[in-house]
Amino acid sequence: MGLLDGALGDVLNNLGGGLAQYLPDVVNQLTPEGRLPDNADSGDLLEKGLTALAGKLFR
Repeated sequence: MGLLDGALGDVLNNLGGGLAQYLPDVVNQLTPEGRLPDNADSGDLLEKGLTALAGKLFR
């Protein structure tokens, strides 16, 4: 069980580091000029953001 805890901890630490590295870039891509586009569909933005993050984190 200790080995599993250690492995899971490593995975979560790596995931957190990846989020910290890539999330600002994804937000910048989704919010041109620092704000949401006037015609933004929140579901579409969420899908684009999650797709972009997955592409960067799980290559």
